Amino acid sequence: MKVIIYIKIECHGNPSGYAKTVIYLTYKSNVSKVTLVKQDVTKNAMCIVAVIEALKKLLKPCEVQIYLDSDYVINAMAHMRQWKANGWKRAGMREVKNKVLWQQLDMLTQIHKVKISRFGESQEKRWEELCGA
Repeated sequence: MKVIIYIKIECHGNPSGYAKTVIYLTYKSNVSKVTLVKQDVTKNAMCIVAVIEALKKLLKPCEVQIYLDSDYVINAMAHMRQWKANGWKRAGMREVKNKVLWQQLDMLTQIHKVKISRFGESQEKRWEELCGA
């Protein structure tokens, strides 16, 4: 089973304002929309929260393609395995920011086969279709 997830995040007053996230989960012709609003959260933390919340909606292990409008999670996920091996420390043994969120995401990526990419032109087109649906 392959699920495609589209996530866009909008922040106001970063780092101490609020963030709104819209998530579309698609499987075959089925579409589910989730909207999250959080106060006093940074955009980076909200990006991780959005991916976590999207993966939590899945009822059983599956293959997941996530398209995101932020590079933060995409780039950081490449380092997640190393952070975990280092006790959730970055280079120079500095604590990973948003550690608890990264640990939650790590747990979910053990359940699902997750591939994450930046929005491209075709994903923008699909996003517009979903928003208009």
